[in-house]
Amino acid sequence: DLSEVHASVFSGSGYNMDEAKFKKLQDGARAINTHAAHKKLPGSLVSENLPEGKILSKSFEPRFKFYTYLLENNATVILKPLKTRKDFISFAAVSRGGMSNLAHPGLGSFAAMLSNESGAGEFNNYEISQILSGRQVNYRKNISAFSHGFYGSCGSQDLKWLLEAINLELSSPRTDEKALQNLKIKSLDELARNEKLPGYKFSREFSEFFYGGNARMRPLSAAQIKALNAEELKKIVYDKFSNAASYTFVLSGDFELKDAEALIKKYLASLPVRGEREDFKDDGIRSLSGRHVFMRNYQNSPRSDVALTAINRSAPHSLENAIKISALASVLQEALRERIREDEGRTYGFSVASSLSRIPYEHSSLHISFSCAPQNTDQILSAIREIFAEIAGGGSDVARHLENFKKSQIITARTARESPEFWNDALVKYALWNEEIADFKTFEKIINSISPKDIAEAAQTYIFDTDETVRINAPKF
Repeated sequence: DLSEVHASVFSGSGYNMDEAKFKKLQDGARAINTHAAHKKLPGSLVSENLPEGKILSKSFEPRFKFYTYLLENNATVILKPLKTRKDFISFAAVSRGGMSNLAHPGLGSFAAMLSNESGAGEFNNYEISQILSGRQVNYRKNISAFSHGFYGSCGSQDLKWLLEAINLELSSPRTDEKALQNLKIKSLDELARNEKLPGYKFSREFSEFFYGGNARMRPLSAAQIKALNAEELKKIVYDKFSNAASYTFVLSGDFELKDAEALIKKYLASLPVRGEREDFKDDGIRSLSGRHVFMRNYQNSPRSDVALTAINRSAPHSLENAIKISALASVLQEALRERIREDEGRTYGFSVASSLSRIPYEHSSLHISFSCAPQNTDQILSAIREIFAEIAGGGSDVARHLENFKKSQIITARTARESPEFWNDALVKYALWNEEIADFKTFEKIINSISPKDIAEAAQTYIFDTDETVRINAPKF
């Protein structure tokens, strides 16, 4: 029963519809069940009589209280029981590789999207959703630069159903031709809209410049999207999402260890092995060396969008260094906000982001972006460089900003370590890249040990000892 109804008529022949005509149409309308002719669905996604596989070994990590299992199909499972959030389990199944070993990275994105829209085994997405109806189960497949896998969650009582779905996905990955055609249409429409936006044109041209014309950094063109080959995408889906031996399965949350182990034997240890454990490869993508300014006049509005990126290609990766570059970014964000935005009012706001990477090679990145009136661009960039120098010299109120960062991080870190999502993310990085996990006391100790002198040294490493590129998208007029 609709209390208010709005109707729109689109007609090339001048057809008009008054309330009486609409009421007649409404009264005669029948709901269409587009799924009425679908087959009768079973009560589960896979056979209840799956033969159990074996757990070959089990170990316990006492510091972080998680268990690691090696299965007979060479898959690895990490379990982190956590009772801080009732009836919730965070899940991931991850493998190295990702887009790095594909002919074109863009094919990986399309393959993952196609797989997500195609269902698995004999079931399409709608049928899977019907079988899982009433269950708290969700997951998606993803292929990123250097890894790929499944990410999702479930209710504590629905772990069986989640692992059923993962078993089906890895045993019988599926690609659907109709889903591919729909994906092409959607992607071409999105590309057509983007190509009308000045920011998109600017980003495309900047990427060509920044990565030296590396073809692997180019998005797929309209012609390439139209030519997407179902068999090629099917092979990618099969290669990435069917070899259990390449995967580490991670579960963090509210479950009983004994129950989880039984489900692991049935749904994960029984998965087929279709090759060796996959690895990523360094595909050679690098940004420009040296210092550069890239400017275009594509902006439709009377403002300039500006970004400065500083990259150190030999910055060593460690937990302590990762915290230090985050501290530097926080200090810089506050100094820029107070000095340039609030005191002088010359920008609409600053964004500062930092990262310290070890894959595919050790390097750091510091990224500052802002929007401003075009006539203020050079002045603001000069002011930013003055603040860089002040921070490197121990000035610009570093001590106060650093203390604020410490307080905020300690509060956040204490809360985060009660979250299943935090542990799943940490354990995925540990499993994929052997990244160090920090307990709260270790993290707190590192945070509290950071001094203004450390921030000055970090500024030298992550700002001055870098390759720097400034990009400016200014107005056309």
